Amino acid sequence: MAIKRTWQLWLLSLLTHAILLFTASSQSINGDDLSALLAFKSLIRNDPREVLSSWDAISNATNMTTPVFCRWTGVSCNDRRHPGRVTTLNLSDAGLAGTISQQLGNLTLLRVLDLSNNSLDGDIPASLGGCPKLRAMKLSTNHLSGTIPADLGQLTKLAVFDVGHNNLTGDIPKSLSNLTTLAKFIVERNFIHGQDLSWMGNLTSLIHFVLEGNSFTGNIPETFEYGSGSPVSMDGDIYSYGVLLLEMFTGRRPTDNFIDGIISLVDYVKMAYPNNLLEILDTNATYNGNTQDMTQLVVYPIFRLGLACCRESPSERMKMDNVVKELNAIKKTFSAHIYA
Repeated sequence: MAIKRTWQLWLLSLLTHAILLFTASSQSINGDDLSALLAFKSLIRNDPREVLSSWDAISNATNMTTPVFCRWTGVSCNDRRHPGRVTTLNLSDAGLAGTISQQLGNLTLLRVLDLSNNSLDGDIPASLGGCPKLRAMKLSTNHLSGTIPADLGQLTKLAVFDVGHNNLTGDIPKSLSNLTTLAKFIVERNFIHGQDLSWMGNLTSLIHFVLEGNSFTGNIPETFEYGSGSPVSMDGDIYSYGVLLLEMFTGRRPTDNFIDGIISLVDYVKMAYPNNLLEILDTNATYNGNTQDMTQLVVYPIFRLGLACCRESPSERMKMDNVVKELNAIKKTFSAHIYA
């Protein structure tokens, strides 16, 4: 009996020790997030709208399940497995002037960083390459200078990269070719130059890109299809036509923001297809008849057709002659129904 009790006490001791270690570790990481946010605030020279007035370290406690900084303006902590960690920092259109702290790279669970439309200057922190969960980086319309850090090539989950309308210089680092999940790539209206853009051919998920207003002299890879400045091809035309169908029936543009701006129009439709299409249908689309009839005869077939044109592999996309046949069939069936 004494031996059994000893084992129970030993296991209880181990369990208690593990819990204490986990708690201490969590508090330490929460403290890193807190320090990173306060470091960001310390480099802001002007906050005319006082959006950072709630960022008060004194009222914050890192030993809580959900730290107070998760309720600060522009800060969200939406990771269920790590409820006290910063996942979004959105201070767009806040009128902030200052520089971006390198310590933001310590926000290792950050998914969305939106500091667009402010008056921030200085460099883009290379430390942001240490945020492996980052899906959207939006720093457009500021006064940022220097070059695009090569370290950002480590952000292999990045879907949106927008640094347009700044004062960036130098070449785009080829390390960005690692960003194979990138859907939006916007660097317009800077002072960026470069001749070799062949690395962009690795950006296989790219849908929308804007390079204008810089000094590029190289050619854009022919693999691009639905994007600004892409060359004309039959497969690209079919993809573009599919996107056009989705635009017309959702009332949304490919460049719109969906869920923090990290998925495309095609993904937006895929999420609703086939059971929730009426939820994404353009509100301006009207039909006085039976909604179920409209869904079965028009809405479902059109969205199916649009997605068939937008398959990732060009060889799997519907051929244009079949697209025409499908559209005529939809028109004929619906016309027969409404005039019956």
